[in-house]
Amino acid sequence: MQIIKPQEEFLAREVEYPNIADKIKNKIISEKSKNYACNSLWASECGHDCTRYLVYQQCNWEEAKPTDENLLLVFNEGNNQEEQLLLDLQKAGIKIKDLQVSIKIAEANITGKLDCVAICENNKGESAFLPVEIKSMSDIVFNSVNTVADFIKYPWTKKYYAQMQCYLKNDAWFYPEGYFLAKNKSTGAIKLIKDFDGGNTIKFNEAYWTELVKRGREIKKIVLQNKQIQMNIENVKHSEVFTDEEKQLEINDLQQQFIYPERIKYDLKVCKGCKYEHICITDLSSSIGNFINNESIIEAIDSYIATEKDREKYKEAEKKYQAALATLKELFPLEEKIYFSKKYIFQTKIKKLKGNQYLAFEVNRTEDQKQDA
Repeated sequence: MQIIKPQEEFLAREVEYPNIADKIKNKIISEKSKNYACNSLWASECGHDCTRYLVYQQCNWEEAKPTDENLLLVFNEGNNQEEQLLLDLQKAGIKIKDLQVSIKIAEANITGKLDCVAICENNKGESAFLPVEIKSMSDIVFNSVNTVADFIKYPWTKKYYAQMQCYLKNDAWFYPEGYFLAKNKSTGAIKLIKDFDGGNTIKFNEAYWTELVKRGREIKKIVLQNKQIQMNIENVKHSEVFTDEEKQLEINDLQQQFIYPERIKYDLKVCKGCKYEHICITDLSSSIGNFINNESIIEAIDSYIATEKDREKYKEAEKKYQAALATLKELFPLEEKIYFSKKYIFQTKIKKLKGNQYLAFEVNRTEDQKQDA
């Protein structure tokens, strides 16, 4: 049966229907891209490597860079899969005591929302309440983490362990252990993240929990001070006592009083893509690293960036990538350093392969270059 007609036999469309795929996508993006005030330290973030970031999150949330639209769709898909896995958990006959439970550790101003509390029976026939946290993950992350020991290897998964500890002990309860359930977004595979000892549940770590609460108290103190300063600035803005010139001088003086924790050592694994990077690195210059003012290096980085994402798909791009990589290795010494230019922040790292050392690179565009790209 012939279905495809020659082009000349197609008739002009009399009507056009809307692109419903775009309607769905735009609705998701409009909902997920909204920026809300952050008034607490989220359990999901309290294990973040950068304390300064956590202060920015509460004091400078309005200045956060917008999240990439494609990433918003990824986050939405992750949320959908986590909700489905929660339903699958109940369909599998697991008894649920509570769903989507809000938690708080008031002294540290830590808040969060636990997926559920399950009722499970141990090998001794005893029933117990166990918090259950669910995370959907990319194929790469899912395959790289199997235990808590794997979690703490990476900045983006380290936060999961901290989050779990907050769900084990908070103002509402204390549970000695709980489940961390992971799902592969690509394949649908499901597994438990095992504890250090290989057990199915993750145990409460009192020493680490105490560190998290101490850190939260310090952040809470800084945030309260900064918010008071912000209130004073607003009062000056609306004052009828000062002239405009006097207002500006007073505001400038108050702005100098904002408090922020020290910056961490710049690390692309933590800093790359940070939504407050544009605030944090402003005017840092030499305190980040060595300034690159060499056109050969810039051209090599340009080529490296241009082909890095496409090299797995196209043989020609792979050739260009390898050529750029070889050029970079010739231009940079075999040492771990941070370099920067008007276009890039560039981090070199020494790695080992079969006993031999080699130079690896991580590159981050500056904000201006991201907009121009």
